[in-house]
Amino acid sequence: ALNAAAGKTLYLEEGKTYGYTTLPIKAGTTIVSNGATFNRLTASTSHGFVIEGGVTVDSLVITTPGGASGDKGVLIKGSHVEFGRLSITAAAQGVYNSTNYAVEIESVPSGTQLSNITISDFYCKYFSAGMFVKNVDRMRVDGALVDYFRTAFYLRDVSRSEFSNVTCRYTASTSYGGPGENGLLIESTLSSASCFDLRFNGWTVIGAGEHSYRLGGQLSIRDVWFDNCRSWGSGSSIVVNNPAATEWHGGCGFKVLGATAVTSQKH
Repeated sequence: ALNAAAGKTLYLEEGKTYGYTTLPIKAGTTIVSNGATFNRLTASTSHGFVIEGGVTVDSLVITTPGGASGDKGVLIKGSHVEFGRLSITAAAQGVYNSTNYAVEIESVPSGTQLSNITISDFYCKYFSAGMFVKNVDRMRVDGALVDYFRTAFYLRDVSRSEFSNVTCRYTASTSYGGPGENGLLIESTLSSASCFDLRFNGWTVIGAGEHSYRLGGQLSIRDVWFDNCRSWGSGSSIVVNNPAATEWHGGCGFKVLGATAVTSQKH
């Protein structure tokens, strides 16, 4: 049905739960869910949903096994994608950051900048990383709740974007307070002009393993606004699970780490 709906509108059956392993949403597709949901039958380090450009989905609600062997929820690999609601709940917590992303947003193959990604309402639970966004211009998230996280939002080379009304809460049991275990991590890696004009409104980060908010990377980040953003209990995993680290990277509410290897770069 999804293959046949490319460039068209697909209406799902009301109230149904669809079992799946891997599903594509082809370019130009519009999905009207009618309250239907999706249940991934087997965890995998390959993405469960792969979404191309020009896709509109009113509601995509996913349950998936999760767990230590790795589980990836959704890959958005095209521009001009819009979700009303995107919800991904794993049954068990993941251990490895690189294999437990709820949502990845990146072109395939990598290297092309994506643009115009909108998610009105986002939820995820039990993923090491809630949302990993790479090389995207003009992204908007209007509301989000991330439960049990190591890195809730990782923005790498993101520009002209806004993230509002976000709560990240509950430290993942696998968190040890290492670098990058943040509610919000922002980095610039492609060029000194690849990460700019970012706005964060109405954030609350509770129980970050390391820092609640962190700007890092080796290249400049500029024009960043934080409005009404709060931090509670940052560094909550360092003393408990990684006591040797307490002296050298701490657990800040807000940290800006300038370039350590590239001269003249600053945030």
